[in-house]
Amino acid sequence: MIADKKITREKLSRLLREFDAIADQSRLMKQPEATARSWIERFLQAFGWDPGDPAQVVQEYRIQGREARQLARENLPHRRPDYALLSHGRRILYIDAKRFDEDLETSDTTAFQVRSYGWSAGFTLSYAFDFEELAVYDCRFVPRPDDSADVARVLYLHRRDYLEKFDTLWDYFSRAAIEEGSLDRLYPEDKRPQGSRTLDEEFEERLSQ
Repeated sequence: MIADKKITREKLSRLLREFDAIADQSRLMKQPEATARSWIERFLQAFGWDPGDPAQVVQEYRIQGREARQLARENLPHRRPDYALLSHGRRILYIDAKRFDEDLETSDTTAFQVRSYGWSAGFTLSYAFDFEELAVYDCRFVPRPDDSADVARVLYLHRRDYLEKFDTLWDYFSRAAIEEGSLDRLYPEDKRPQGSRTLDEEFEERLSQ
């Protein structure tokens, strides 16, 4: 585990240097989302994920069934988060990729979209990510379209913070760490925050109104 962390940190450092060289030339803002996705996938690879293996990463996951109906009730038209990460054969979180010119720190619509994706699936967390910025949301809180971007946000990092906060990134992204329970330790199910509500609980409350 320690050796893996050291290797991953070195890979991340090289990736950031390569990214910084392009960012300094101010070419990123005009790039399409596909360019951000290519960097996201390299980031995932550094942390032990294989984006080409659907047993680890499902790309453009299609939300269906009950989850899709819940998104419709929340008036959210989108049904395809860019990535679903799987651990031990089970979906654990969504990652939604964004263009570089979207400000993830302040975008209310992005926060609502990502939180809605995660909440509809009953996930604890889901991420908005464009490589340059990372926003992690606690999806146990019912998403509201008028919420600000910082509601239920448990982590925000800019790329300049990644190496300093590497241990945090390891817990949130490392396949090895996640499969050993890093997210469960950070957000234990038996310690759900006050005010959080599952999909079933919200549905029952609406029926009773």
